[in-house]
Amino acid sequence: MSSSPVYAERQAAVAGVASRIFGVNITPAQVIGETLERITIGDVHEGELCAAVALPAAPEFGPFVQDPLVIWLENKVGLR
Repeated sequence: MSSSPVYAERQAAVAGVASRIFGVNITPAQVIGETLERITIGDVHEGELCAAVALPAAPEFGPFVQDPLVIWLENKVGLR
């Protein structure tokens, strides 16, 4: 919505879009900021990805972020 380096300008841009989408007045003060941080490392080869699709996701964080499907999702679907 906004790539301004000024936080207040980004808040104002988000508030304007949100107000139009939801049909109510949303002020810049009501907009919170967040940053996303990559948690996976590396790239995935096609064979690894195909094998990972058939397996359940790991329930623990460490193995989860090393899962080829999780890495692929973060690389291809995650926000940049």
